[in-house]
Amino acid sequence: MKHIVLGSLAALIAAAITVSLRFYGAHDLQGLFAAVAGFPGLLANGHYVQLNEVLFTVVNWLFYFLLLEGLAALRHKFSN
Repeated sequence: MKHIVLGSLAALIAAAITVSLRFYGAHDLQGLFAAVAGFPGLLANGHYVQLNEVLFTVVNWLFYFLLLEGLAALRHKFSN
């Protein structure tokens, strides 16, 4: 159940980043924060090509899912 919750949360974060960059672009404040939060996806897409939104979202989902899983594992380890 924990993995489903963390996976869903990571999906919401990745989708929000993608939508923010789609509507705002990376030239204003909201887009700049979205670009910083979506940096793993930007690295996977390269800097000078058109943004592939599916690859961008999947890479960011994977990054945030692993980050949340790692934080949950650390929390579990230190709580015992």
